[in-house]
Amino acid sequence: MHRPQTLTDAFALAKLQEATISSFMRKPKPLLDKPFVKTSFGHSYTQKFAPASGFNQGHRPVMGQNQKLTTSRLSEKEVAERRAKNLCFTCNEKWTPTHKCKAQLHSIEIVSVEEDEQHTETSDEWSEEGQTYCSNDDIPPLISLNAITGNTTYQTMRVSGKVRGNTLHILID
Repeated sequence: MHRPQTLTDAFALAKLQEATISSFMRKPKPLLDKPFVKTSFGHSYTQKFAPASGFNQGHRPVMGQNQKLTTSRLSEKEVAERRAKNLCFTCNEKWTPTHKCKAQLHSIEIVSVEEDEQHTETSDEWSEEGQTYCSNDDIPPLISLNAITGNTTYQTMRVSGKVRGNTLHILID
């Protein structure tokens, strides 16, 4: 067929062949499992988007120009060790034919910079309740990887509002 030179190349070709065969064997399924739902924030879907066919399943996702896909390639020795121990190649958990890797945990780290006590501006305000702190300084917005890439899941919640006449969007994952 393609005459792979290494065992890793042979595995990759076998996966492609399996994906091709399984896409022919599967019945077509609808693009959306759940109906379109109108919410108070506008229209949104209540589930993850699935590819229309099995063409791109199991392969690298389609990425934008400035985005990089971070992957780590295993050496043949590491592959052999994980195979001998019956471990998954990506998550190091016990592998079974029905194995699915757990979802990755995404976290945002907020770094605060302490300012000198002498440097106090009059634009900073505390509300009457003493609960919220407002500053007129322009602080750049923090944005998550999912917001940058445009990934939306059923777990993402969008909260919109206005603060001092400016529109504010908060994405909660």
